[in-house]
Amino acid sequence: MALAGCLLLSLTGMLSNAARNRMTYQELCDEYIHQLLTNETFRETEIAREHAASAKAAAAADARHGAPGGSRAKQEAIRQAWASGKYTNRDRCAEEECGALGMSFSAARKALRNTPDVKIT
Repeated sequence: MALAGCLLLSLTGMLSNAARNRMTYQELCDEYIHQLLTNETFRETEIAREHAASAKAAAAADARHGAPGGSRAKQEAIRQAWASGKYTNRDRCAEEECGALGMSFSAARKALRNTPDVKIT
């Protein structure tokens, strides 16, 4: 609330100054934006708001991917299929398992990157 009051006083002062100096509307807007951006409290509030929004979005994405049946569970399932030793190569494993897991071939193949080689049974 204090920030809003400060900004209102600032705007009121700018309007009277604009009338005296015959500023155009664009010049008045530019000056107001400049004052907003140089106001430390306003910048800190905006940074905090952006950080909170970013953290909220990251938490939502983490919840979505980590949910049962989410992408992390599917990646783990395809890695277990590869580790079983049933397949001769990663491409074949990804091709045969991706449909059953409800994931694309490319996502399945990417999940198998950097997995250790297994003994074929």
